[in-house]
Amino acid sequence: MGPYLLQVNADPTAYLVANWLAVISHVVGLPVALGFYQVLRRWGAMLWVGVLALVLGSLFFIAANIMFRAFAYELGSRYVAASEATRPALEVLASTLYQTGLFLDLIAHELFFSIGIGLFSLAIFRTSVAPKWVGWFGMFGAVAAGGFSLLTLPIIVGWIVAPEPVVVLASGVMIVGMLAAYGWIVVMGIVLLRQREPVTLAT
Repeated sequence: MGPYLLQVNADPTAYLVANWLAVISHVVGLPVALGFYQVLRRWGAMLWVGVLALVLGSLFFIAANIMFRAFAYELGSRYVAASEATRPALEVLASTLYQTGLFLDLIAHELFFSIGIGLFSLAIFRTSVAPKWVGWFGMFGAVAAGGFSLLTLPIIVGWIVAPEPVVVLASGVMIVGMLAAYGWIVVMGIVLLRQREPVTLAT
């Protein structure tokens, strides 16, 4: 963890900006789950599982990113200023926080993307709220972001050893899936703003 702490200390601004954006986006996005539920609720009680998954996933994302920010706020600078005798203890603390944050991030991915986005996308196929392609778009994001995070994040932590090409491919698919899932949220927002007719169950 020593080189990582030195890297964070060298450019803490970019690290902090990325983490703050992640936290703010999920705080602002918490009401989105209830908004989508109001429109798609005719699909049935199962959609409450999607709401709960989106909310809990957002909370886990926030917790993980708050933990990651400790690197930029405290540990990076403390590690640089520490003596050689105290650096190993800081490395252990940093490793613990980092792995805990990644574990929370993994849980967040599965709740938010796989279950939350996945269930809301399935609901589109049963209602007239949006074109079917929007549902497929969301399903792609749910599978790519949630599914490939099960492979990518354990590799990052070190729980799984995989060849570099596999890591690059899995990470790329996960990132594309995350962008697709967040894009799906934007598309759904636009669809709802343009909604004029009452939502009905698809036949």
